[in-house]
Amino acid sequence: MRTVVALVTFLVAGCSGVDNGETQVRWLDSQTFVSEVQPVLAERCGNPSCHGRQDRPFAIYSQRNWRMDPARTFLAEPLSDEELAHNYNTSCVFVSEADMPAETLLLLKPLADWAGTSHGGGVIFDGTTDPDYELLLRWIQQGWTE
Repeated sequence: MRTVVALVTFLVAGCSGVDNGETQVRWLDSQTFVSEVQPVLAERCGNPSCHGRQDRPFAIYSQRNWRMDPARTFLAEPLSDEELAHNYNTSCVFVSEADMPAETLLLLKPLADWAGTSHGGGVIFDGTTDPDYELLLRWIQQGWTE
């Protein structure tokens, strides 16, 4: 866990600089990500037929699925600090390109047709009152106001 926080701190320090017209990444709370958001992403999105593959724009590691070390793929062991950092970074990038928290791809895509977006995996959240949707929205909103 300390390694994740150190890595995130390093990345944030390295990414703050002159604005060259590119979208700045919103670095949200990493501890909340590890304890609350990561389990939702792993359960709902981490399947190899979905985002548990390196060829996906939103590719995430999860237990018993895609891992940095292919020999660990089917093991039910915790993610490494590097895998958690990858998932955190990817998630922060996905929430950074919207103007409002509820407009982020991390929230819109799983709503699919209900939200007027396209998602090859279909509807993941039952709507904006789905407890996992609300959890992700709270995490994103906290980072928006800081």
